[in-house]
Amino acid sequence: MTSSPLLDVDYGLTVCQHKQTLYHSVLESFVQQHAALLRCETLTGEQAQELAHNWKSTAPACGARSLADLATSLAPPAPLPSAGQSQQLLELAQDTLKQIQAQLNSSNNAVKTTSLTKELLQKLEQHNLSAVTLLNSWASCDAAHWPDDDLADIELALQAFDFERAKQLVMQGLISHQDDTNKE
Repeated sequence: MTSSPLLDVDYGLTVCQHKQTLYHSVLESFVQQHAALLRCETLTGEQAQELAHNWKSTAPACGARSLADLATSLAPPAPLPSAGQSQQLLELAQDTLKQIQAQLNSSNNAVKTTSLTKELLQKLEQHNLSAVTLLNSWASCDAAHWPDDDLADIELALQAFDFERAKQLVMQGLISHQDDTNKE
């Protein structure tokens, strides 16, 4: 998961006790509850204050610190937000919603990638010839960032029907990539 200026994923995960599934559901819930704001052009002071009251406690769980900070400053007992403050809150909420949607799309792609990897490993374990076909899909999604030499070695092992070697190479690559990710 990646962070942006409007969405601090690490902070959101901390609030969610580092539970990825919980964090993901918090993000989905936030988008479902507030997606209509993406089509909204203005908020009244009352609407802004009501949303601010809600967001001062829910935005931190999303990792939306900027939104939480602004919401806290506009929520009761603060005076009713001005038109400018209401607009500022709306625009920040819209930008934050877009970042959350991008994060959710990124997470969904990661889940798809993981399932492809699991399927490929399963096919290799079973010595199933469909692993040859699956390799192309997997390489373009999961292993798109892998060196061409590594992918070529896996392909050569499969062409020789050496499923064990192919599986070993995939596992080595996964471990190597995980190590690279942890260093970043």
